[in-house]
Amino acid sequence: MSGADPSAADLAALVASRICHDLVNPLGAVAAGLELLEASGPQGGGEERALVAESLAGALARLRLLRIAFGQAAPGATLARREIAEALGGVYGRGRLAVVWQPLAERARSEVRLALLGLLCLETALPRGGQVTIGDATGAAAGWRLVAEGPRLHAEGRHWESLASGPEAATAREVPFSLFAAAAAAIGRRPRLERGAERLVLLC
Repeated sequence: MSGADPSAADLAALVASRICHDLVNPLGAVAAGLELLEASGPQGGGEERALVAESLAGALARLRLLRIAFGQAAPGATLARREIAEALGGVYGRGRLAVVWQPLAERARSEVRLALLGLLCLETALPRGGQVTIGDATGAAAGWRLVAEGPRLHAEGRHWESLASGPEAATAREVPFSLFAAAAAAIGRRPRLERGAERLVLLC
C-alpha cells in the first residue's frame, strides 16, 4: 500500500480486524464440534453434527452481512428481501438482539449497505439485547428509519456525537461508524439520531 493515505490504510486494517473478530466465535465452534465428532467415533455424533452445522451457518450468515455492510456497492446493484432476511436471520435469529426487516421489495445495494451499517452502530448501544426495526422513513425524512429498543441503552462517546460526520475509527468496534457516515454521504443522506430513555431512532 505504498503511498496510500495512512487514515485509509488504518481503516482497512480495522475493517479486517472487525471481520476476523466477528468470525472467531462461530468458526471456533465449528472446530470444537469437529473435535467432538472425532472423539465420538463412528457410532455417535448426532449432536456434534448439529453443532457444526449451526455454527457454520452462523459464520456464513455473518460473512454475508459483513460483505454487504463493508463491501463496495456497485452502481445499479440490488438485493432481494430474501437475501437480506437470510443474512439477518442467520446472525440475529437466536441471540439477545432481534432484528425486524420491514421492506418487502428489493432495494438498491447501496441503500441496504447504509441500513446494515446503521444496524451495526445501533447494536453497540444494546449491550443487554433488545430489538432493532428497520423500515422506511416517512414524510420529509425520506430514507431509512431504524428504531432500537432495549434496556440500558448506551449511546455515548465521540463516535455517537459525530455520527453524521464520521469519526475516525480508533478501534475495530468503531469501524461501522466511520463507514456509515461515508455511505450516507455517498447517497446524499444526512443522518439524524433521536434519543429516548429506552429507544433510539436513527433516520438516514
